[in-house]
Amino acid sequence: MRISKIKLLNDYKLFKENQEFAFGTESIQGIVGINGSGKSILLELISRVFIEASNQITQEKYSSKIYFEVIYSLVKDHMINSVLVGIGGGWENVDRIIVRFCNNNNQFKMWISNGIEEYEVSNSNLYCVFLPRKIIVYSSGHNEGISDEIFNYKLYSLTEKDNQRLKRNNAGQIIDKGILYKYNEIFYYFNDSISKLAILTVFLYGSINQETMSQFLKRMKVKAFKLRLDKQDIYGEEIYFDEKARYLLTELEKIQHTNHINENGFEYLQYMIKDNEVREQSGLLAVFEGFQRLDDFNVYKIKKRTRSKIIHSSYENKKSFINWNIANNRVFELLEVIFKTEDNHDLNLRAFSDGEYQVLQIISILSIFNGSNNLFLLDEPETHFNPSWKSLFVSSISKMVDDNSQVIFTSHNPEVITDLRSTDVISMNKGIQKSLQLETFGANPNIISANLFDKKNTVAELAKQKIKEFRKRINESQRKEELEYLKREIESSLGDSSERLMLLLEIQKRMI
Repeated sequence: MRISKIKLLNDYKLFKENQEFAFGTESIQGIVGINGSGKSILLELISRVFIEASNQITQEKYSSKIYFEVIYSLVKDHMINSVLVGIGGGWENVDRIIVRFCNNNNQFKMWISNGIEEYEVSNSNLYCVFLPRKIIVYSSGHNEGISDEIFNYKLYSLTEKDNQRLKRNNAGQIIDKGILYKYNEIFYYFNDSISKLAILTVFLYGSINQETMSQFLKRMKVKAFKLRLDKQDIYGEEIYFDEKARYLLTELEKIQHTNHINENGFEYLQYMIKDNEVREQSGLLAVFEGFQRLDDFNVYKIKKRTRSKIIHSSYENKKSFINWNIANNRVFELLEVIFKTEDNHDLNLRAFSDGEYQVLQIISILSIFNGSNNLFLLDEPETHFNPSWKSLFVSSISKMVDDNSQVIFTSHNPEVITDLRSTDVISMNKGIQKSLQLETFGANPNIISANLFDKKNTVAELAKQKIKEFRKRINESQRKEELEYLKREIESSLGDSSERLMLLLEIQKRMI
């Protein structure tokens, strides 16, 4: 998976009609810029074009507010190979296919190319074959621009599962129900509750990359966890647990546990993990998807009319609105996770610092989705890291991400960008992609800060004012004794820096 270009065909927030965004060829790409530069909006746009494409493909009479053209490539896999024969053309000698799709005034079309000839994909039931296998979105904050569209899409898909009428897309073509479910399995947004489920899953299966993890945290295992489960919807009817949910519950039955039901009918399950328990790695993604499916089912605690209102409303931060409607009346909730560290100490997941928790989130996400043709969109994934951890970020994720998948992340951190080539850095300024005038790989972080983040000084404001005061006093000093006193004062009050050195050199010159 490699995105090459996105072209807007109408205005979108900061961005203007006919504006284009170009991307590099490597698996890891960084979007940088000062606050308000448009970097998070660009990440949002990448997610949005695929969601809008899916809406056009799966929803009849869908009206999009954003028009675009996108070009990207996919490595050939068994799904792609299975349909290329029917499309025709020469595909035997290419490892990748180029995909172009366009939504212009709510007219959606898709083409594929072998680099020489381009073919239109006329059967809409084949579109899903040429989309990324998974689109995984993470935000360290609350980026409603990204999350709302994904929550809305997944809520719509769950609602449609209960709808028995014939399903058509925006072009009026009949959609296979199985195809519709595939689109629901493309998008993943990692808020706090889903991140906890990801962390539990990878540690439960021993799938965490311990070599990478040991650079940040002590080795550890899951010792125990606690769940709450209610199998009835808001109307008191039994919820149909589909194949994914049933698979998870079957796997959980294999773990030693106790359960009890409280006075409200909620079932609480406490699981204890034995030290020597081993689980098949092949079940990792299936178990996580089972956990997420149970979390998705929390919307069944909302009345149908309210669900429809959320889908078709313009509310911002829809996840918070959903949670407000659910409150504590949930189908499923992960209540607690206890780890045992390598030095035999118990540690609750809630006890980790923000930086430690963010490490667990990112490594868990990358451990679960380790296949090809995946797209990871990470909004400031290292914002809580300390400086030494920031310098490890790119090298760590590069070891974990499949070469045929792509990570695009936003960052404010020059230490992180020093591990990326300038061709893989998208620099944003006032909503416009700017060409880079320096090579970022191995560059001094201060130079990157000055060029990409508009940082004009190497020290903060109070220190800058003090240095300015010292410089003024140096210029006003007439006697050697005054300069000697100033020299001692500077040496005792300023830390080692180029600014301190320059002041001392100025004094030395004045004293000659």
